[in-house]
Parts: sequence; structure tokens; C-alpha cells
Amino acid sequence: MQFQGRILKLFPVQSGTSQRGEWTKQDFIFEYFENETDRYADSVLLETFDTNVIDNLQEGMEVRCGFSHR
Repeated sequence: MQFQGRILKLFPVQSGTSQRGEWTKQDFIFEYFENETDRYADSVLLETFDTNVIDNLQEGMEVRCGFSHR
């Protein structure tokens, strides 16, 4: 699914090592309107492991966000 919205809050970057190697992730709260006529925004907590995305995220930034629910 893809939604247009903004980054409401960024959490600290986390990193570690697993059996597959080193990893880096960042959690963030994404706020969006499911319908243009909605009065209140929906918010979801998402995470990304993409370091290119992590390096460029900023609170308040307008973004198009795609995510899946696994």
C-alpha cells in the first residue's frame, strides 16, 4: 500500500549484528489521511532498514510511503 503523508516523529537509529551480518534500522511515526475528506489523520509506526532512506528522513517531511504488513 502507498500513502502520501508526513513524518511525525523519528526515533533513534538502531544497529546491530545478526547471523546475516550488520544491520541498521530506524522507526518513525507516519501520519496520513486515508481519504481527502477525513477530518483527523491516521498514524502508524513504521520501520526502515534502507540506509539511503534513514540518511534523508526528517521530522515534518512530506513523503510518499509504501509499506506491507508482514
